[in-house]
Amino acid sequence: TGTHRESPWAHSRESQAFPEFYAPQVKPRTGKPTMQSMEMVCTGPVTYKGQALLQRDLANLKAAAAANGVEEAFVPAISPCDVAGNQKNAYYTTDEEFLYAIADAMSVEYKAIVDAGFVLQIDDPRLINYYVKNPQLSVAECRAWAEKQVEAINHALKGIPEDRVRYHTCYGINMGPRIHDMELKDIVDIILRIRAGAYSFEAANPRHEHEWKLWETIKLPTGKTIIPGVITHSSLLVEHPELVAQRLMRYADLVGKENVIAGTDCGLGGRVHLLLQHALVDRADGVLRPAEDLRSHALGLAERELGDRVADAPLDALRPEGDLVVAVPPAPLLCPVGVPDRHAHDRDRRVHTAERDDARDAPTRADDDLSSDLLS
Repeated sequence: TGTHRESPWAHSRESQAFPEFYAPQVKPRTGKPTMQSMEMVCTGPVTYKGQALLQRDLANLKAAAAANGVEEAFVPAISPCDVAGNQKNAYYTTDEEFLYAIADAMSVEYKAIVDAGFVLQIDDPRLINYYVKNPQLSVAECRAWAEKQVEAINHALKGIPEDRVRYHTCYGINMGPRIHDMELKDIVDIILRIRAGAYSFEAANPRHEHEWKLWETIKLPTGKTIIPGVITHSSLLVEHPELVAQRLMRYADLVGKENVIAGTDCGLGGRVHLLLQHALVDRADGVLRPAEDLRSHALGLAERELGDRVADAPLDALRPEGDLVVAVPPAPLLCPVGVPDRHAHDRDRRVHTAERDDARDAPTRADDDLSSDLLS
């Protein structure tokens, strides 16, 4: 459009409730838009032509994993829902037609990731953020909308084994009050309909940590795994390892240790990410510990409490490769997952329309939203 994209928090429940707090974020931008801040418009058929960039990324990750002895790694890719929500549609007759065109295009990337031997992670912050960003809609209306988005995700995943897919949703990089976040109880049943083997969600911040109790009554489908956040991105405080262990133990006790992977709430770029990628502070004695040692300490604490239930659970250290920390565990409980610097789904833009300028094919990074600017 030649203009800046509006802040994702403009007109939200949060900015309406706390206008002074969000004023710096939602004020109109000045100056020439960048590729990251440009508002994009779909003006032609959505297709996929990012194969070369994709193969480059997959080859780099495969080499890094092999060099570091990582047995299995996952690759994040953006959801059709998130792409559709951050572009204007000036070509397709209906929003549903637009959504499914994106789903068909993204399925090319999804299948390529799995065919390369990686686990695919669908990153989808929009699904659970739709409620806070649309104050005119009720919970029931947002649920109905979410059901349609899940159908499109499953359409894009057609033919991909569920055990090669994990799904992540979150509330974004919003260092604010967040009193209007959609509650997990209002959408978890819809999330569990996604054809994935594992589900990642926020569980380590003051707005959502209490939701672990939901799993006392939620029946996790057979063969499925949950990836609750046990380290949050929404605080500059570094979690004590005993707290991390306690968070893990809650879920292990409710759904079984074999069905839990330790995760982070979201990408860590919203906090002092070097603190967590390279070292963590044990507040108990003030000693600066390498991240590997601290995670081993957390494992020891959990093992002491859970006994032989976690005795065989492996613990892989996070391995930084450039600006991407790569590691995915070979087994569930107590294994840290790969942590991208910010959101890895903001990495390469590979979906385009027929009118896309070739100069826009280069990889870029989003700046203030958690979805890709994939369309022009």
